[in-house]
Amino acid sequence: MTKKITSWFLAIMLVMSMLPTSVFAAGGAQIESSNSQPAVGDTFNISFKVPAITEKSYNAFFVVNFDKDYFEVTEFTAPTLNGVGTKMQSTAAEASSNGFFSCSYSGVDDENTIDLSTGTTVEATFKVKNTAIEGKSYDFTVDASKTYVKQLESDGYTEIELLTGLTGLKTTVTIPKAPIASVSFALADPAKGVALPSLTGLGTGYSGM
Repeated sequence: MTKKITSWFLAIMLVMSMLPTSVFAAGGAQIESSNSQPAVGDTFNISFKVPAITEKSYNAFFVVNFDKDYFEVTEFTAPTLNGVGTKMQSTAAEASSNGFFSCSYSGVDDENTIDLSTGTTVEATFKVKNTAIEGKSYDFTVDASKTYVKQLESDGYTEIELLTGLTGLKTTVTIPKAPIASVSFALADPAKGVALPSLTGLGTGYSGM
């Protein structure tokens, strides 16, 4: 019975680990991964969700950092916002080279015309490189020092920050260890009163049961 309960528990934990992982900021911003345990060669999405902002803004910039040594961006298209005069974004190649994907928006004639009343999602598709280390975790982090949504006051130079609570906003993925197909070793006939040899040489996660 105990073994059955353990098997069910492990199965449930495995399914839960494959669900999208999300981290929320105090201001309502959110970043999530479509797969919390992507294997080497897998693709997955990282999504930075900007909450609804009722006030219109004149400038917005979104930046998400990652480890370029272990991940590459295969696709990135910045979302379209209403009331934008100028939009710029990094290409997939630029993002992979720089270690971040980003996009920026300016209002029409640099006025408060950018409409984020329904929020938006900035999303990029990643591939795990062969250099990724099995069993290691990696962070995808919103760059709080560069990410903002700003409104311009009527005086023409005072800025009001409309997007807050971004410090420490990140999501984490872990590269799973490849399963061992089989393990074989010779074991002499056990003698009464003599302990069986240790299996620690096989690594963690193995026992004589």
